Order: sequence, then C-alpha cells, then structure tokens
Amino acid sequence: MSKREKIKSYTSMWEYWEESPFDEVCCIHCLDEKYRNRTQNLLKELERVGLLDFSRFRIYYTVPSPYDEAVYHSPHVLKVNTSFPVACTLAHYRLIKEAYMKGHQRILIMEDDVVFLKDVCRIQEILRNMPDKDIILFDKIMGEESHWVTAKTKFRINEEYCYYASAWLASCYSLSRKGMRHIIENQEKKLAPADYYTLETDETLFDDDKPSRAMSIESICCQRDYPNYRKPSKVYNNTCTCDIDFNKYNFKG
Repeated sequence: MSKREKIKSYTSMWEYWEESPFDEVCCIHCLDEKYRNRTQNLLKELERVGLLDFSRFRIYYTVPSPYDEAVYHSPHVLKVNTSFPVACTLAHYRLIKEAYMKGHQRILIMEDDVVFLKDVCRIQEILRNMPDKDIILFDKIMGEESHWVTAKTKFRINEEYCYYASAWLASCYSLSRKGMRHIIENQEKKLAPADYYTLETDETLFDDDKPSRAMSIESICCQRDYPNYRKPSKVYNNTCTCDIDFNKYNFKG
C-alpha cells in the first residue's frame, strides 16, 4: 500500500469512528511485566485503524494485584473449566459498569493483544452492517468447524452477522445498555472470566429477558497472543491444536 493509500484508509476509518453508534470505544491494556511487548504493537494497530485520534476512544489501564489469587479462590468466584486473570476480569466489569452509569447506549471493548484485518475498508463494511443486538462478538475464529458452518448457514441475521449461543470471548465485543446490565448483574452474582457471560449459560438460558446476541461472520480481528483457537479446528479441554495463521485470515499480524 502506498503512502497516499495509507493516509486515505486512515482518514476513512477515523471518519467512520466519529459517526459510529459507539458512545465509547475502549481498549483494556494490562500493565504487566510479562506483557511488556504488547504496548508497541497495540499502538501501531490502534493508529492503523484510526482509533488513536478518535474523540471517544480511550485506553483503560489495569494492573495485577497480589490479592488477585485470594479473590480467585474466594466463594464469590464461579469455578469454570479454566483459570482466569482476575485483574483483567475486573477491568472489563468496571469499564462496563462505568459506561452504564454514564448512560452510554452502546460501547465497543477490545483487549490489548488485538490484531485487526489488513483491509480497513472491510472492517468498516462489517461494522456498518452491525445489527441492533445486545451482545455482538467480532472475533469468531474458534470452536469446531461444523458448529460454525451450522451457525452461519442456519442462523443468519444479515449478510455479515448470525445469531450464536455457544461462543464466549472478550477480545472484541459490543454491548447495548441491556447487554451491559446483563454482564454487570451476572458478574456481581458470581465473578467469572470476562467473556463468560457473553455465552448463554445455564443461569441465563431460560431468562425471559435475556439479551439478544450476534456474531460477525467474518472476524474483524483476532488475538495476537492467544493462539489456541485461532482458526476453525477442534479444540478440546483448552489444549492448543493450531497456531495463528495470520495470512490465511488476512490479519495484519
């Protein structure tokens, strides 16, 4: 891409963000020594997609605490099939509750190892077709291929999105006020991984007032540092079965 094309794509993305339905776009960045290499990559990605100059964007910083381990082992934490970083989970919760208390109608949240599609015009196209749903996920490269084919063929909402029930992620997602309230209320009952309540859980499956859900058929991003579900393949017991294939999925990488 030439310098002129880069400037044009950057300007186009910045203009999109300014007119987007998001009252706030936030990136959760963990200031942890083991993630020290993330900051430079993160800033490059945010600049490339026009977010650094977006007036309603901010980086939400979090730090690990010596009390995280005690919190994790407390009775207030929902024990799922994997451990999770308490500091990151609490950052998602606090950010969402803060946005809710500010009166925001819709927010977009991402984590600091996010890698976006190379084609920023395609990112815009997907976001502009975003349906009016309460929880919307933008990184779907996970799970078994057969499950995903069924979802995108039988449960289409429009050309870019489908319904989902059995996915959970927090790498990049959007919440309406109802979606925010759903996350807040459930996390205050039992603290769980940041992405756990994006899933239709046993606790919420028969809730008459459950939030509506959607997932982009093509991911606008993936996680650079979390390779164990990066392309459609079988994943069992949280073990890694494949590595990120940035070229296949056309991410910047």
